[in-house]
Amino acid sequence: MIRRGGPWMSVGVLAMFVAGCGNFEDVTTVIDLRVLAIAAEPPEIVVDPMHLDGPFQTTLTALVGDPTGQARPISVDVLACPRQIDAVTAATGRNGVVCKPFDPQSTDPDASVAVTPSSAPPMVDRTPFGDGEIALPFVFPQDLLLRAYRLDPFAQLGFQMPITFQFVVAAGDQREIATKRMIFAVAPPDHPDQPANSNPHLTGLSTYVSRDDQGMPVDPQPFELDHPPEVPLGGSLWFEPEGADGQAETYFTRALTREANPQVVVNQLKETLRYAFYTSAGSWSPPSTITAPPIVREQPERVHLESRYRAPTVMPADPNVTFWVIVRDERGGASWTKGRLTLVTR
Repeated sequence: MIRRGGPWMSVGVLAMFVAGCGNFEDVTTVIDLRVLAIAAEPPEIVVDPMHLDGPFQTTLTALVGDPTGQARPISVDVLACPRQIDAVTAATGRNGVVCKPFDPQSTDPDASVAVTPSSAPPMVDRTPFGDGEIALPFVFPQDLLLRAYRLDPFAQLGFQMPITFQFVVAAGDQREIATKRMIFAVAPPDHPDQPANSNPHLTGLSTYVSRDDQGMPVDPQPFELDHPPEVPLGGSLWFEPEGADGQAETYFTRALTREANPQVVVNQLKETLRYAFYTSAGSWSPPSTITAPPIVREQPERVHLESRYRAPTVMPADPNVTFWVIVRDERGGASWTKGRLTLVTR
């Protein structure tokens, strides 16, 4: 009886779990405080590991969604630490606490450095799109780079050495934590002049109401920021990002072989770009797209980067909806574009 009852109980719990999941908002719908993306300019710095005296600097910019916050104050506190983070976290920025609390007296080799003063975190600048942006210039202390180099066993083999930035964003009673990986790279053998990675940028968007049987757009129109498209309640509109895929860079990078005694080899790769779609009302499907063709199906003639915006069926308080399209590469590059569309009843 126990063995028979166990599976039935599991099914019941699963059913309750699935039913509960139906109450969650779509991942592409931004209704509360959320860190949508963090960009660094530059996203990568090429260094000689024997000369880490710099000065090296970057500017970090956080994109914070808060469409229903009614322009409430948003603060941000940032730490930097010499910590590796996994590939998923690096790509999405979603993670818990990574850096240790800041202690100016600490001699710990992976101690954090304060990017912003914790006693008075800076305020995020509001934009007309209902989100917030803040740019933080940062000069890397030599001690931070030296500690990162010593802590990372692969850095001494010439692999990329990461510095992790941990953002704590707060507004009202909400608090969000996000991370950003900044890469310090050593030029691969035989490629000493390889330039540092640069951020990909969208050059535009096109929109269309429908696609044909082959998935090709029907009567695409350029998106114009000054003339937001109208979408009826319950209707949809395709958006296709343009320009960034043509900026995907070819680069040389190190890798370890799978032998018992692995060797360092240099491979030539081309960047894969990933797009993420968000909105203040409605949803996107799919929530993200990628420039790499699928590996489990027959290679398509065209890689689909577009996503379909689906309008809500009930008019929100503000019919002017904000949307964000974010593009990232796998080497720490990121940027975004945003716009408005208008919901109408027909």
